[in-house]
Amino acid sequence: MKRIFPIFFILVCQSAYGQTYSSGDIQGYFDSNLGVTWLPDLGGFLPGCSFLGGVRTFRDERIFFEAEAGIAVTLATAKVGFGKVNPSTGSTTSFGIRLWPMHLYLQKSFPTNRCERDLPKRKMKRLERKGKTRQNLLCSDWYWTIEAGTGSELSAYSAVIVTFGHRIFFD
Repeated sequence: MKRIFPIFFILVCQSAYGQTYSSGDIQGYFDSNLGVTWLPDLGGFLPGCSFLGGVRTFRDERIFFEAEAGIAVTLATAKVGFGKVNPSTGSTTSFGIRLWPMHLYLQKSFPTNRCERDLPKRKMKRLERKGKTRQNLLCSDWYWTIEAGTGSELSAYSAVIVTFGHRIFFD
């Protein structure tokens, strides 16, 4: 475990953000979210939050594999999954498994327009003076996730988790 986290962190830090992807491209991000979980044995809902670092590796311009890990109310959490980018809107849909607490998930994201819109000439000149391009902007998206667990110890007694979050991509 001591070796896995540094390797994961290096992969995340070496990634690059772009608007189109090809096979082998890597995109890193930081993610924060708030949510609620339903614990049937306890007969109620509990709030939660998490902060994660993640990386997406693209198979082509539309299909990606993602992995993320971080801290949460349950102390630690990690997810792996596959997804698809809609090139015309920039939105993504992904599904996979949260490794702890164990849940299957479906996630839908909606990009902010910071990187997709045309930049004013003034902003472009400011970037050029710094030796940068629009690719150096921190882009982001909003997302929701719905997850299904077992309601047992394997899922930290959770049957359902619903979250809303924000993801910031970096270069």
